[in-house]
Amino acid sequence: MSFQAFVFLFLFPPLINNNQDNRICDIFPQKDGFVNYSEVIAINERKSEDLYRSAKIWISKKFENPKDVIQTDIENSLLSINGLKTLADDKNIQISFSLAFQFKDGRYRYEISNIRSLIPSINIDKAIETLPAMEKCQTETLMKYDTAINEIISDFKNEFYSVNDDW
Repeated sequence: MSFQAFVFLFLFPPLINNNQDNRICDIFPQKDGFVNYSEVIAINERKSEDLYRSAKIWISKKFENPKDVIQTDIENSLLSINGLKTLADDKNIQISFSLAFQFKDGRYRYEISNIRSLIPSINIDKAIETLPAMEKCQTETLMKYDTAINEIISDFKNEFYSVNDDW
């Protein structure tokens, strides 16, 4: 390799890797090698108190015992839960996850992490990153997990955009 080519590759790697997406098996967003969904959502007309209240309403609608799933509750600032969701097309498989919301005026941030696959009938509890399907990047199987997580995200986003009047 010529010296000029070496200098180009060393100084301009972003130009070469520009189209690479940082996903596990081209499906899951990741952070530090672990499946992690996060996003900052701007809702300019909403105060942090309103966003916090929307999150509490969503939790109370989606979980039978909201007090049991809430791990951290700092009013108008931070709300975190440990949740459980059953896969739509396979009632034997559940996903456990941690979901944290942070609130500021005009925006909120969510992060879904610590995702685990649970199969209670055969006593399996594995981090999603350690599933055999992940090692082989079995798209069909992994897409079921991704779909379930995206259903959770879509569901709470809809709650945040709905107007909750006190009337």
